[in-house]
Amino acid sequence: MRFRLTFLLIALSQCAGLLGQAPSLPPGLDDAPPKEEPSLPPGLAELDTQVEPQVDTNEPAQRRTSKLRIRTTLEARSGTLLQSNPYSDDEALSELRLQTQFSGSSKAASYRVTLDWIADFLADTSAIDLRNGQGWIDPREAWLSAQPLDFIDLKIGRQIATWGTGDLLFISDLFPKDWQALLLGREEDYLKAPSDAIKTSLFSKAVNLDLVYTPEFDPDRFVTGERISYFDTQSDTFAGRNRIVRPDHPSGGELSARAHRLFGAAEAAVYLHKGYWKQPAGSDPVSSQANFPRMEAVSASWRQPFAGGIANIEAGHYRSLDDTDGSNPRIRNSESRFLLGFERELATDLTGSMQFYFERIADYSNLRAALPASATPPKRTRQVLTTRITKRMLMQNLQLSIFAFYSPTDRDGYLRPHVSYSINDQWKASAGVNLFFGDRPDTFFGQFEDSSNAYLSLIRSFD
Repeated sequence: MRFRLTFLLIALSQCAGLLGQAPSLPPGLDDAPPKEEPSLPPGLAELDTQVEPQVDTNEPAQRRTSKLRIRTTLEARSGTLLQSNPYSDDEALSELRLQTQFSGSSKAASYRVTLDWIADFLADTSAIDLRNGQGWIDPREAWLSAQPLDFIDLKIGRQIATWGTGDLLFISDLFPKDWQALLLGREEDYLKAPSDAIKTSLFSKAVNLDLVYTPEFDPDRFVTGERISYFDTQSDTFAGRNRIVRPDHPSGGELSARAHRLFGAAEAAVYLHKGYWKQPAGSDPVSSQANFPRMEAVSASWRQPFAGGIANIEAGHYRSLDDTDGSNPRIRNSESRFLLGFERELATDLTGSMQFYFERIADYSNLRAALPASATPPKRTRQVLTTRITKRMLMQNLQLSIFAFYSPTDRDGYLRPHVSYSINDQWKASAGVNLFFGDRPDTFFGQFEDSSNAYLSLIRSFD
C-alpha cells in the first residue's frame, strides 16, 4: 500500500512537471464555455447544493461563440480497507487518472469531449468496458448540442444527465450512477455515470419539457464483488471476488421525460420513466443469473426557498412490469418512495442539510405468500435519515465535510467524513473515509461493514 502510494505521488509529480512545461494557450482559448441549455435554479443539478436566489429559466439561453478550450486534470488516488476482509483485497484503490476535456461552440452548435485515461494498478485486465467504466479509458462525455429552433435544444452523444432534488438519494433521477466510485472514495462527481443518449428540450412560457432517449440500456455501475464484498441473498452468505456478479443485460432502450416550470422562486416538476431497474432486480429461474426486469416510474418534485434555506419534496411510484402483482419472489416488487429535504447556511461558510427518505413495498402480502417457508421476508418499509455538514476555512481553501446516512428501520448507516485543501490554483489534496455499520449483515449498509475504507488523493489541474 505505502509503496504504491509513494509511486503514485512521484509519478503524479513527474507528469505534472512535464505537462507544466507546455506553452501557454493563445489568448481566447481560456474563455468559459457557453451554456447548452437553460440553467436550472442554482443547486438543482448539483450534489453539494448551495443556498442561492432562484432565477427564472423558462427562456432558452443565448449561445455564444468560443474557440477551442482545453482542460486537463491529473490525479493520483489510493485507498485501503480498514479491516481484514476474506472476500476482498486489502487495497481498494490504486490509480492514476488523467482527464482531458475539449469544448467549444459556435452560433450553430456546441460540443464537449471529456476523456479519462486510467492506470488502474488493481485491475485484473485493461480491457475496455464502456458500460461498466472499466479499462484504460473511460469516455465520460462526447456530445454535440444544437438549437435548430428558438424553442428547441438537441443534445446528442455520450452525456451525464441528472434531475430531481435529492442529495445522494434519488427518486426521479433514473439515469445511471456509479455506486462503486462513491463507496470506494472517488470524487463525488463520479457518482453520475454517462449515458449514450439523445436529449431534446422544448421551451415555452407555460412549461418546459425534457425528453431523454437512451437507445441501449445503461445500468448503474453497481457493486459486483470485484472491489467491494456484498451479501448474496440467494446463498444467504457474503460474497466478493469468489462470486462476481455478471448479469444478463437487456437489449432495449429507455425513455425519460420531465415537465417543469417556475412558480415565482419555486420549481415544480413531473417525471416519467420507462425502461429497466438500474441494478439487477431479478434472476433467471433456471440459471439463477441476475438480470434487469422491466419497470416504469412516475414521480413529482417541488423545490423552493423556505425559512432562510431551500426545502424540497419528492415522491414517486416504481411499477415492476414483469411482476405487476408482486407474486414472483425472483423479481423486485413495485414500490413507492418519498423524500423530504431542507438545506440552509448555518453560519458564515458553514452549511447544513437534512433529508428524510421513505420507501414501501407495494404488494407485500403477495410477496410474503410466494416466498419459500425457509426464506426471511424483507421489511415492508425502509426509512433513511441523512445530514450533510460543510465548513469552509482558510479563505475557503480548506473544506471539511461529513455526510451521514442512518436507517432507523434497518439499524445501519454510512458515514462519509471528507477533507480537501486547495494548495494553490493548480494543486489540491483530499482524504476521507467510507465507514459502514449495521446490526445485521443482510441490510443495505450493514453488508458493507467489512468494506469500510480510507482514501487520499492528490490532484493537479491545468487550465
